[in-house]
Amino acid sequence: MFSCDEYDQDVFVDRPVALAKIRNWADDDTAQKRVMQVIAPPGGGKTWLLKKLEKEWESRFVIFINIPSLVHLDEREDLNRLINSEACEAWFQNIQEAATSRYSITPISEIPNISAILSAFVRQICYKRPNKAVIVLADGYDELTESQADVFSARILQPLYERDCIRLIIAHRPERLVKGDAIRRDLPNPPLYLHQFDPPSRDFAFEQFENLIRKSGSRSTTDPSKWMNELQHYQWNHPLANCYFFKRGLETNWKQLTDADFQECCKVIIERSNGNGRSRFSLRPDGFKTLHYIAKELPDQWSQTDVEALLKINNFYLDEIVQNLFDVGSIINVSPVPPLYQICDGLCELLREINQIL
Repeated sequence: MFSCDEYDQDVFVDRPVALAKIRNWADDDTAQKRVMQVIAPPGGGKTWLLKKLEKEWESRFVIFINIPSLVHLDEREDLNRLINSEACEAWFQNIQEAATSRYSITPISEIPNISAILSAFVRQICYKRPNKAVIVLADGYDELTESQADVFSARILQPLYERDCIRLIIAHRPERLVKGDAIRRDLPNPPLYLHQFDPPSRDFAFEQFENLIRKSGSRSTTDPSKWMNELQHYQWNHPLANCYFFKRGLETNWKQLTDADFQECCKVIIERSNGNGRSRFSLRPDGFKTLHYIAKELPDQWSQTDVEALLKINNFYLDEIVQNLFDVGSIINVSPVPPLYQICDGLCELLREINQIL
Protein backbone atom coordinates (compact mmCIF):
# COMPACT_ATOMS: atom_id res chain seq x y z
CA MET A 1 0.00 0.00 0.00
CA PHE A 2 1.19 3.53 -0.74
CA SER A 3 2.38 6.02 1.89
CA CYS A 4 0.83 9.45 2.31
CA ASP A 5 3.88 10.85 4.10
CA GLU A 6 6.57 10.76 1.43
CA TYR A 7 7.08 12.63 -1.81
CA ASP A 8 5.46 10.69 -4.61
CA GLN A 9 4.32 11.94 -7.99
CA ASP A 10 1.21 9.75 -7.73
CA VAL A 11 0.14 10.76 -4.23
CA PHE A 12 -0.06 14.54 -4.55
CA VAL A 13 -1.79 15.83 -7.65
CA ASP A 14 -0.15 18.40 -9.90
CA ARG A 15 -0.58 22.14 -9.22
CA PRO A 16 -0.08 23.48 -12.76
CA VAL A 17 -0.85 27.16 -12.17
CA ALA A 18 1.41 27.52 -9.13
CA LEU A 19 4.21 25.57 -10.82
CA ALA A 20 3.96 27.69 -13.97
CA LYS A 21 4.21 30.87 -11.90
CA ILE A 22 7.33 29.59 -10.13
CA ARG A 23 8.95 28.45 -13.39
CA ASN A 24 8.27 31.81 -15.06
CA TRP A 25 9.76 33.66 -12.10
CA ALA A 26 12.86 31.42 -12.10
CA ASP A 27 13.43 32.07 -15.82
CA ASP A 28 12.74 35.82 -15.71
CA ASP A 29 16.09 37.61 -15.69
CA THR A 30 14.30 40.90 -15.02
CA ALA A 31 12.50 39.74 -11.87
CA GLN A 32 13.08 42.30 -9.14
CA LYS A 33 12.73 39.85 -6.25
CA ARG A 34 15.06 36.87 -5.86
CA VAL A 35 13.03 35.17 -3.11
CA MET A 36 9.82 33.18 -3.59
CA GLN A 37 7.70 32.17 -0.60
CA VAL A 38 5.53 29.09 -1.17
CA ILE A 39 2.90 29.06 1.56
CA ALA A 40 0.38 26.36 2.41
CA PRO A 41 -1.17 24.93 5.58
CA PRO A 42 -0.01 21.65 7.14
CA GLY A 43 -0.11 18.80 4.63
CA GLY A 44 -0.87 21.16 1.74
CA GLY A 45 1.83 19.76 -0.56
CA LYS A 46 4.76 22.15 -0.03
CA THR A 47 7.42 19.43 0.08
CA TRP A 48 5.80 17.67 -2.88
CA LEU A 49 6.01 20.85 -4.94
CA LEU A 50 9.67 21.50 -4.09
CA LYS A 51 10.62 17.90 -4.84
CA LYS A 52 8.84 18.08 -8.17
CA LEU A 53 10.73 21.26 -9.09
CA GLU A 54 14.04 19.69 -8.07
CA LYS A 55 13.33 16.68 -10.25
CA GLU A 56 12.30 18.61 -13.34
CA TRP A 57 15.05 21.27 -13.13
CA GLU A 58 17.83 18.93 -14.21
CA SER A 59 19.07 21.47 -16.76
CA ARG A 60 19.97 23.97 -14.06
CA PHE A 61 21.88 23.75 -10.79
CA VAL A 62 19.54 23.22 -7.83
CA ILE A 63 20.50 23.12 -4.15
CA PHE A 64 17.90 21.34 -2.02
CA ILE A 65 17.97 22.04 1.71
CA ASN A 66 16.07 19.72 4.02
CA ILE A 67 16.47 22.06 6.96
CA PRO A 68 15.63 19.65 9.82
CA SER A 69 18.36 17.27 8.64
CA LEU A 70 21.02 19.98 9.08
CA VAL A 71 20.19 21.12 12.60
CA HIS A 72 19.68 19.84 16.13
CA LEU A 73 15.98 20.67 16.49
CA ASP A 74 16.00 19.83 20.20
CA GLU A 75 18.65 22.47 20.87
CA ARG A 76 16.69 25.45 22.20
CA GLU A 77 19.12 26.95 24.73
CA ASP A 78 22.62 27.09 23.24
CA LEU A 79 21.93 28.11 19.64
CA ASN A 80 25.64 28.05 18.89
CA ARG A 81 25.12 24.27 18.77
CA LEU A 82 22.06 24.44 16.50
CA ILE A 83 23.87 23.63 13.26
CA ASN A 84 24.73 19.94 12.89
CA SER A 85 28.30 20.21 11.62
CA GLU A 86 28.64 16.61 10.46
CA ALA A 87 25.33 16.68 8.59
CA CYS A 88 26.19 20.02 6.99
CA GLU A 89 29.59 18.73 5.90
CA ALA A 90 28.03 15.69 4.20
CA TRP A 91 25.33 17.83 2.57
CA PHE A 92 27.88 20.36 1.34
CA GLN A 93 30.16 17.69 -0.10
CA ASN A 94 27.27 16.40 -2.19
CA ILE A 95 26.35 19.79 -3.62
CA GLN A 96 30.00 20.72 -4.13
CA GLU A 97 30.61 17.54 -6.15
CA ALA A 98 27.61 18.34 -8.34
CA ALA A 99 28.74 21.94 -8.80
CA THR A 100 32.34 20.95 -9.56
CA SER A 101 31.29 18.66 -12.39
CA ARG A 102 28.95 21.31 -13.81
CA TYR A 103 31.05 24.48 -13.44
CA SER A 104 34.65 23.22 -13.06
CA ILE A 105 35.09 25.13 -9.82
CA THR A 106 37.86 24.51 -7.31
CA PRO A 107 36.86 22.40 -4.29
CA ILE A 108 36.84 24.45 -1.11
CA SER A 109 38.93 23.40 1.88
CA GLU A 110 40.47 24.87 5.01
CA ILE A 111 37.75 27.45 5.60
CA PRO A 112 36.82 27.66 9.29
CA ASN A 113 33.02 27.66 9.28
CA ILE A 114 30.03 26.68 7.17
CA SER A 115 28.92 30.26 6.53
CA ALA A 116 32.28 31.21 5.04
CA ILE A 117 32.36 27.98 3.03
CA LEU A 118 28.94 28.63 1.51
CA SER A 119 29.82 32.24 0.76
CA ALA A 120 33.00 31.20 -1.08
CA PHE A 121 31.11 28.42 -2.85
CA VAL A 122 28.41 30.63 -4.38
CA ARG A 123 30.99 33.29 -5.23
CA GLN A 124 32.81 30.76 -7.41
CA ILE A 125 29.60 29.61 -9.08
CA CYS A 126 28.36 33.11 -9.85
CA TYR A 127 31.80 34.03 -11.22
CA LYS A 128 31.18 31.35 -13.88
CA ARG A 129 28.04 33.27 -14.97
CA PRO A 130 25.54 30.38 -15.19
CA ASN A 131 23.11 30.58 -18.12
CA LYS A 132 20.23 30.06 -15.69
CA ALA A 133 19.89 31.24 -12.13
CA VAL A 134 20.94 28.73 -9.49
CA ILE A 135 17.91 27.70 -7.42
CA VAL A 136 18.02 27.07 -3.68
CA LEU A 137 14.98 25.12 -2.43
CA ALA A 138 14.51 25.34 1.34
CA ASP A 139 12.07 22.91 2.96
CA GLY A 140 11.17 22.34 6.60
CA TYR A 141 11.52 25.97 7.70
CA ASP A 142 8.39 25.52 9.85
CA GLU A 143 10.15 23.13 12.17
CA LEU A 144 12.51 25.80 13.47
CA THR A 145 11.56 27.98 16.41
CA GLU A 146 11.75 31.72 15.82
CA SER A 147 15.18 32.00 17.43
CA GLN A 148 16.41 28.90 15.57
CA ALA A 149 15.18 30.42 12.29
CA ASP A 150 17.22 33.56 13.02
CA VAL A 151 20.37 31.48 13.41
CA PHE A 152 19.74 29.20 10.42
CA SER A 153 18.96 32.12 8.12
CA ALA A 154 22.11 33.95 9.21
CA ARG A 155 24.48 30.98 8.96
CA ILE A 156 23.11 29.00 6.02
CA LEU A 157 20.52 30.80 3.92
CA GLN A 158 22.01 34.29 3.73
CA PRO A 159 25.52 33.13 2.72
CA LEU A 160 23.94 31.04 -0.05
CA TYR A 161 21.71 33.88 -1.17
CA GLU A 162 24.12 36.81 -1.14
CA ARG A 163 25.11 36.58 -4.83
CA ASP A 164 22.91 37.79 -7.70
CA CYS A 165 22.97 34.49 -9.60
CA ILE A 166 21.03 32.77 -6.80
CA ARG A 167 17.23 32.45 -6.47
CA LEU A 168 15.77 31.23 -3.18
CA ILE A 169 12.44 29.40 -2.77
CA ILE A 170 11.29 28.86 0.82
CA ALA A 171 8.25 26.72 1.61
CA HIS A 172 6.54 27.26 4.94
CA ARG A 173 3.25 27.36 6.81
CA PRO A 174 1.25 30.61 6.92
CA GLU A 175 2.13 31.45 10.53
CA ARG A 176 5.91 31.32 10.00
CA LEU A 177 7.95 34.44 9.24
CA VAL A 178 11.12 34.26 7.14
CA LYS A 179 14.15 35.55 9.03
CA GLY A 180 17.26 37.35 7.84
CA ASP A 181 17.33 41.06 6.95
CA ALA A 182 18.78 40.62 3.45
CA ILE A 183 16.27 37.91 2.60
CA ARG A 184 13.30 39.76 4.08
CA ARG A 185 14.10 42.85 2.00
CA ASP A 186 13.71 40.70 -1.10
CA LEU A 187 10.46 38.95 -0.16
CA PRO A 188 7.67 39.21 -2.73
CA ASN A 189 4.40 40.87 -1.82
CA PRO A 190 2.15 38.99 -1.84
CA PRO A 191 3.71 35.55 -1.35
CA LEU A 192 2.59 32.56 -3.40
CA TYR A 193 -0.29 30.93 -1.53
CA LEU A 194 -0.86 27.51 -3.08
CA HIS A 195 -4.60 27.44 -2.45
CA GLN A 196 -5.10 30.69 -4.39
CA PHE A 197 -3.60 29.34 -7.60
CA ASP A 198 -4.71 25.72 -7.62
CA PRO A 199 -7.49 25.39 -5.06
CA PRO A 200 -8.06 21.67 -4.48
CA SER A 201 -11.57 20.59 -5.42
CA ARG A 202 -13.56 17.42 -6.03
CA ASP A 203 -11.98 17.23 -9.50
CA PHE A 204 -8.57 17.45 -7.83
CA ALA A 205 -9.67 14.69 -5.43
CA PHE A 206 -10.92 12.41 -8.24
CA GLU A 207 -7.61 12.75 -10.09
CA GLN A 208 -5.75 11.96 -6.88
CA PHE A 209 -8.10 9.02 -6.26
CA GLU A 210 -7.34 7.55 -9.70
CA ASN A 211 -3.61 7.90 -9.07
CA LEU A 212 -3.86 6.17 -5.71
CA ILE A 213 -5.96 3.29 -7.06
CA ARG A 214 -3.30 2.73 -9.71
CA LYS A 215 -0.53 3.11 -7.13
CA SER A 216 -2.11 0.52 -4.83
CA GLY A 217 -2.44 -2.07 -7.59
CA SER A 218 -6.11 -2.45 -6.70
CA ARG A 219 -8.53 -3.72 -9.33
CA SER A 220 -11.32 -1.73 -7.70
CA THR A 221 -13.76 -0.13 -10.13
CA THR A 222 -15.59 1.65 -7.33
CA ASP A 223 -16.94 5.10 -8.08
CA PRO A 224 -16.11 6.96 -4.85
CA SER A 225 -18.75 9.67 -5.35
CA LYS A 226 -21.33 8.19 -2.99
CA TRP A 227 -18.69 7.44 -0.35
CA MET A 228 -17.33 10.99 -0.65
CA ASN A 229 -20.82 12.49 -0.41
CA GLU A 230 -21.35 10.92 3.01
CA LEU A 231 -19.30 13.76 4.52
CA GLN A 232 -21.28 16.86 5.45
CA HIS A 233 -18.51 19.45 5.83
CA TYR A 234 -15.22 18.33 4.30
CA GLN A 235 -14.90 19.45 0.67
CA TRP A 236 -12.08 17.09 -0.39
CA ASN A 237 -9.75 20.07 -0.61
CA HIS A 238 -6.73 18.90 1.37
CA PRO A 239 -4.17 16.67 -0.41
CA LEU A 240 -2.94 14.82 2.68
CA ALA A 241 -6.44 14.26 4.07
CA ASN A 242 -7.59 12.98 0.67
CA CYS A 243 -4.74 10.48 0.61
CA TYR A 244 -5.42 9.37 4.17
CA PHE A 245 -9.14 8.82 3.52
CA PHE A 246 -8.67 7.07 0.17
CA LYS A 247 -6.20 4.74 1.83
CA ARG A 248 -8.75 4.01 4.57
CA GLY A 249 -11.40 3.40 1.92
CA LEU A 250 -9.24 0.85 0.13
CA GLU A 251 -8.36 -0.88 3.41
CA THR A 252 -11.99 -1.12 4.62
CA ASN A 253 -13.77 -1.74 1.30
CA TRP A 254 -15.23 1.77 1.41
CA LYS A 255 -16.89 1.60 4.80
CA GLN A 256 -18.22 4.87 6.16
CA LEU A 257 -15.54 7.02 7.77
CA THR A 258 -15.79 7.31 11.56
CA ASP A 259 -15.03 9.87 14.26
CA ALA A 260 -11.85 7.91 14.97
CA ASP A 261 -10.80 8.26 11.31
CA PHE A 262 -11.42 12.02 11.30
CA GLN A 263 -9.62 12.53 14.60
CA GLU A 264 -6.61 10.48 13.51
CA CYS A 265 -6.45 12.32 10.18
CA CYS A 266 -6.50 15.71 11.93
CA LYS A 267 -3.62 14.67 14.16
CA VAL A 268 -1.67 13.28 11.18
CA ILE A 269 -2.05 16.64 9.43
CA ILE A 270 -1.08 18.72 12.45
CA GLU A 271 1.66 16.63 14.04
CA ARG A 272 3.33 15.07 10.96
CA SER A 273 5.75 12.33 12.05
CA ASN A 274 9.39 12.66 11.06
CA GLY A 275 11.64 9.87 9.79
CA ASN A 276 12.00 8.53 13.33
CA GLY A 277 8.24 8.36 13.86
CA ARG A 278 8.36 11.35 16.19
CA SER A 279 5.81 14.16 15.89
CA ARG A 280 7.28 17.30 14.37
CA PHE A 281 4.63 19.47 16.03
CA SER A 282 3.35 18.41 19.44
CA LEU A 283 -0.31 19.26 20.00
CA ARG A 284 -1.57 19.31 23.59
CA PRO A 285 -4.67 17.18 24.32
CA ASP A 286 -6.55 20.22 25.61
CA GLY A 287 -5.49 22.03 22.44
CA PHE A 288 -7.17 19.47 20.21
CA LYS A 289 -10.37 19.60 22.26
CA THR A 290 -10.33 23.40 22.05
CA LEU A 291 -9.71 23.27 18.31
CA HIS A 292 -12.65 20.91 17.83
CA TYR A 293 -14.92 23.08 19.97
CA ILE A 294 -13.96 26.22 18.02
CA ALA A 295 -14.64 24.51 14.69
CA LYS A 296 -18.03 23.24 15.83
CA GLU A 297 -19.30 26.33 17.67
CA LEU A 298 -17.71 29.43 16.12
CA PRO A 299 -17.77 30.92 12.60
CA ASP A 300 -14.80 30.55 10.25
CA GLN A 301 -13.12 33.69 11.66
CA TRP A 302 -13.08 34.39 15.38
CA SER A 303 -11.31 36.33 18.12
CA GLN A 304 -9.69 35.11 21.32
CA THR A 305 -12.47 36.91 23.18
CA ASP A 306 -14.98 34.72 21.34
CA VAL A 307 -13.12 31.62 22.49
CA GLU A 308 -12.89 32.89 26.06
CA ALA A 309 -16.65 33.47 26.14
CA LEU A 310 -17.30 30.07 24.57
CA LEU A 311 -15.07 28.05 26.88
CA LYS A 312 -15.47 30.20 30.02
CA ILE A 313 -11.88 29.68 31.11
CA ASN A 314 -9.17 31.95 32.49
CA ASN A 315 -7.62 34.16 29.80
CA PHE A 316 -4.06 33.33 30.92
CA TYR A 317 -4.72 29.61 30.45
CA LEU A 318 -6.40 30.31 27.13
CA ASP A 319 -3.32 32.24 25.94
CA GLU A 320 -1.22 29.09 26.37
CA ILE A 321 -3.68 26.94 24.44
CA VAL A 322 -4.05 29.41 21.56
CA GLN A 323 -0.28 29.88 21.37
CA ASN A 324 0.18 26.10 21.08
CA LEU A 325 -2.43 25.95 18.31
CA PHE A 326 -0.59 28.75 16.52
CA ASP A 327 2.83 27.15 17.01
CA VAL A 328 1.75 23.84 15.46
CA GLY A 329 0.22 25.61 12.45
CA SER A 330 -3.41 24.68 13.07
CA ILE A 331 -4.62 28.29 13.26
CA ILE A 332 -3.51 31.44 11.49
CA ASN A 333 -3.90 35.15 12.16
CA VAL A 334 -6.06 36.60 9.36
CA SER A 335 -6.37 40.14 10.76
CA PRO A 336 -3.91 41.90 13.10
CA VAL A 337 -6.34 44.73 14.02
CA PRO A 338 -8.65 43.60 15.43
CA PRO A 339 -6.88 40.25 15.91
CA LEU A 340 -8.91 37.55 14.18
CA TYR A 341 -7.99 33.92 13.67
CA GLN A 342 -9.16 30.97 11.65
CA ILE A 343 -8.40 27.27 11.55
CA CYS A 344 -6.30 26.31 8.52
CA ASP A 345 -8.02 25.44 5.24
CA GLY A 346 -9.31 21.88 5.16
CA LEU A 347 -8.61 21.23 8.83
CA CYS A 348 -11.64 23.20 10.06
CA GLU A 349 -14.03 21.18 7.89
CA LEU A 350 -12.47 17.92 9.06
CA LEU A 351 -12.93 18.92 12.69
CA ARG A 352 -16.58 19.67 11.99
CA GLU A 353 -17.05 16.08 10.84
CA ILE A 354 -16.15 14.82 14.34
CA ASN A 355 -19.22 14.35 16.51
CA GLN A 356 -17.36 13.35 19.66
CA ILE A 357 -13.70 13.44 20.65
CA LEU A 358 -12.56 9.93 21.54
